[in-house]
Amino acid sequence: MNYVIIGNSTAAIAGVEGIREVDSQGEIVLISRETHHTYSKPLISYYLAGKVSRENMDYRPADFYARNRVKTYLGQEVTSINPETKTVHLEPEDVDLSYERLLIATGGSPIVPPVFRGDYLNLHQFYCLDDVLNLSRSLEEERPRKIAIIGGGLIGLKAAESMVLRKQHVIVIEAGPYLLGSIMDREGAALVHEHLVEQGIEFYFSRPVIQLETGARGIEGLILEDHTVVACDMVLLAAGVRAAYPPTVAGGLKTDLGILVDNYMQTSIPGIFAAGDVAQGFDMMAEVSRPVPILSGAYRQGRIAGLNMAGQKKESSGIMAFNSIPLLGLNIATAGLSTEVGDDFTPLSKTGPGKIYQKLILKENRIHGLIFVGDISRAGMYRGLMTKKADISSYRQHLLSSDFGLKYLPEEYIEEVL
Repeated sequence: MNYVIIGNSTAAIAGVEGIREVDSQGEIVLISRETHHTYSKPLISYYLAGKVSRENMDYRPADFYARNRVKTYLGQEVTSINPETKTVHLEPEDVDLSYERLLIATGGSPIVPPVFRGDYLNLHQFYCLDDVLNLSRSLEEERPRKIAIIGGGLIGLKAAESMVLRKQHVIVIEAGPYLLGSIMDREGAALVHEHLVEQGIEFYFSRPVIQLETGARGIEGLILEDHTVVACDMVLLAAGVRAAYPPTVAGGLKTDLGILVDNYMQTSIPGIFAAGDVAQGFDMMAEVSRPVPILSGAYRQGRIAGLNMAGQKKESSGIMAFNSIPLLGLNIATAGLSTEVGDDFTPLSKTGPGKIYQKLILKENRIHGLIFVGDISRAGMYRGLMTKKADISSYRQHLLSSDFGLKYLPEEYIEEVL
């Protein structure tokens, strides 16, 4: 069997490992527009902050490709896919490669708001390793005093954390009414906001940038919707990510917010699979098909795709969104739904001293979502109950008790998970 994988991050590497679990002899070709050995993208903020070295960012050991007999085409981009001839075309090498099974694991691409579509020396993306390498050089050479970050989601706040640790003055501009809008409710976001303000970060909400003030150094000011002018020396874009599938494939593949896949990670074209941020799979908590851009989900999707590509039937039960990160000393964890999406959902929440907020979203005696700020010590246990779709009716009243633990769980559940 001849396999081609487009991508070199989590889902792509999982695809390689899934294939090799079943097929030790087939030819695997991996293509990536980036030139680097596979690395962990969530670590780019830690690299920028000086917390990890480049070597410690590697997602797999240096001999990974050789050990798995993977032929790599790094620094190459797939410009077309021909399902009839089962070939992909690469540029700039200008070659066609054949495949019997193809995995599209191209991840996402940063969203660029229209007002920022231009060539500005002090405008930077914050998505991949090359972005932070360029940004790090610019910080050393230009010595900016005020850095504006566009976007108050996870990417934007991790970028802000890196800049604060580098002793920069940081301004975050969020078009929505509060931080982390896709994973957090207002109450939890308010605590995160309060903490980050205490760390010296300045915020603007509900006022998107509508115009730029430019000069010899590039962008020198941001004009917001209410005509407030925010002076800055550098701008980082962190306004979100969308699926990055090759445009020449879209005519033959069914797509929505991402490439549509079935439970085997196969697309609408037989023999072509998709996984990771580029794919639109089943969100098991929201019970809808949508992209769920998380590392663990990308790996599970990629491995399932690899197993099926190699002939072993393996079905996906869906993905659950889960995030657990520190933000300048404040821990947050979220999973599943962040808000009640109907009258049949019930919130259960409590607050504690300092910046502690814990919330569970319940429906039909199951946990469908969690938001923890400050104390996240039991987040993993609740996540397990969500994944197993556990019936919590016998211990519902104890869910947020300070002593909640195994003693409240049914023996059959404990036997299943331990």
